Parts: sequence; C-alpha cells; structure tokens
Amino acid sequence: AGGLHKFMNWDGPILTDSGGFQVFSLSNLRKITEEGVEFRHHTNGSKLFLSPEKSMQIQNDLGSDIMMAFDECP
Repeated sequence: AGGLHKFMNWDGPILTDSGGFQVFSLSNLRKITEEGVEFRHHTNGSKLFLSPEKSMQIQNDLGSDIMMAFDECP
C-alpha cells in the first residue's frame, strides 16, 4: 500500500476525517453553500472549495481504510 500507510510506515487500518470540524472551527474564514464550503486562506485570501465528493476523493487518494463523510457542525 502507498499513501498514508507508506508515509507512516503503518500497515494497520487508518481512519481519516472529512474536514467537517474545520467548517465549525474556521467559521470566520468560510462560506457554506448547498454544494459545500469555501474556505479563505487566513493570510493571502486565496479560496479553496470543499464539497462532500471532494472530501471523499481526497481521503480515497490518501489510501484511507475508514473514511468519515463530510458533515456540517451546527
């Protein structure tokens, strides 16, 4: 296996998070839409859009064994 397993030199299961907590904790740097959330970089203002599908794709690309679904913290 590659990805996180290789990086961490770990052959056990790996659980990754979706980024839902950042939606809550970075409330002053984000905008929520029906499609997902747009984060604004805290120093240069550049934007990053994260949809539920993109969150799952990133976790899959990292080689996660258990992937948490993207959710919104109220």
